[in-house]
Amino acid sequence: MDDEIWFVRRRTPTSYTINPCRWQGWAVTLAYVMVAMAITPLADRGDWLAWGIILAAATFTFVLVAWRRSVPAA
Repeated sequence: MDDEIWFVRRRTPTSYTINPCRWQGWAVTLAYVMVAMAITPLADRGDWLAWGIILAAATFTFVLVAWRRSVPAA
């Protein structure tokens, strides 16, 4: 069960965070950042629609994985 936990959720009265706590969580975070950086030339060329769709899909996937592989902090 512990191998399935990649992120830790922390909630305060004013904020909510999900932080990586295992190498898999860091790898997913790095992959998201790399995708965001790789699609930057699309926005520079004016392909805003393609850039927005890819970024939205990557963000949705990242948030879904982080949420599903997280547990509340102790």
